[in-house]
Amino acid sequence: KRTPEEAIAENQAAMRWYAERGIPVEVNEAHHWSMRDSHDTLSVVMAYLAAYNARAMGVKHYIAQYMLNSPPSMYGGMDLAKLLAQMEMVESLHGDNFVSMRQVRAGLLHFSPDPQVAKGQLAASTVLALGLRPHIIHVVAFCEGDHAATADDVIESCHIVRGVLRNCLFGMPDPTADPKVQQRKEELLAEAEVLLTALRTLGTGEKDPAGGVGRAPPQGQPLCRRPPGDPHRERRALRGGPGDQARAQGERAAPRPARLRR
Repeated sequence: KRTPEEAIAENQAAMRWYAERGIPVEVNEAHHWSMRDSHDTLSVVMAYLAAYNARAMGVKHYIAQYMLNSPPSMYGGMDLAKLLAQMEMVESLHGDNFVSMRQVRAGLLHFSPDPQVAKGQLAASTVLALGLRPHIIHVVAFCEGDHAATADDVIESCHIVRGVLRNCLFGMPDPTADPKVQQRKEELLAEAEVLLTALRTLGTGEKDPAGGVGRAPPQGQPLCRRPPGDPHRERRALRGGPGDQARAQGERAAPRPARLRR
């Protein structure tokens, strides 16, 4: 088995390989934390760090995937707030040599095993996702709560999403304008700043691979001049530090500290 340090370094090398060949890169990182019941702030930071590392490895075109309904219990408004915070963090890295495209998808773990209910869930998730103004829609098969998708399942799922687009692509109210959504987004951005600063303090003099790139909020104050890109620092974050999360218990790579164990 790979250690976290080995896995992170290998993934960075893979990003660099694609970047050198001018191939767009997609890093599915943030939603894996949400699917494991991590708090929203951690998923926001992980979305940023995934894009940050891709940019540091020379990637110019980045596919930013935003998975809704993760964890499955999330309310729609708070889901949008979390994803809007992720988007703002990722897109703060945009420049002449780095741009991201928004890809949305329904949450894998939220689908009912009842196919009729699941079809409604796929449609509802797609409507909500349109509030993010995506460039790409990743169609998740409605049957994922029961079985792996067949070709017919995928085709039917695409028809469902196509029907949503026919009715909802233009002229719909903007769900992201809800004051509660915007308030929560700003809370998550502020908490992300605290978490990134904490991650930075774990460093012991390692050189950051991107030379210290940070997010610049509207007021012009940098979020974090030297966010972590070093595998050893990210490993320390997993070991009961700022990167600890609910389902890390029992994982050899990230044992939880005694005070957090249940």
